[in-house]
Amino acid sequence: MGTTLLMSQIMGISLLVIGISMFMRRKMVIRIFDDVFNSRGLTYMLGITELILGLMVILNQDLLGGALPTVVLALGWLLLLEGIVYVFASNRLMKRFLSWLHDRNVYNIITIVYLLLGAYLTFYGFSLTLM
Repeated sequence: MGTTLLMSQIMGISLLVIGISMFMRRKMVIRIFDDVFNSRGLTYMLGITELILGLMVILNQDLLGGALPTVVLALGWLLLLEGIVYVFASNRLMKRFLSWLHDRNVYNIITIVYLLLGAYLTFYGFSLTLM
């Protein structure tokens, strides 16, 4: 369970910081996504990074049951799949993703998901450490 708790703490704090920045600085975050996804090189490097991080989470995951290990493992698989998509995606697909991200409702939903997942992982990652 030690690896799961560590990954939960790292992912939780990261998601909280990202979610808060998305909430507070929407225009800046949208511009950053525009810059990244309009550059094939940056998108490719982001994909490779996510692919490696996803594999690290999946391959180091404790295979114990429960909600927390399941959430951490699911996020690892999402990182891996998103990384593969970024590596192989066409410019047209990236532009479609960007237009989708510019929709305020979609952006707000993504922000809320980041905040909720971050709060869940941080809370349980640190509270289970104290037990």
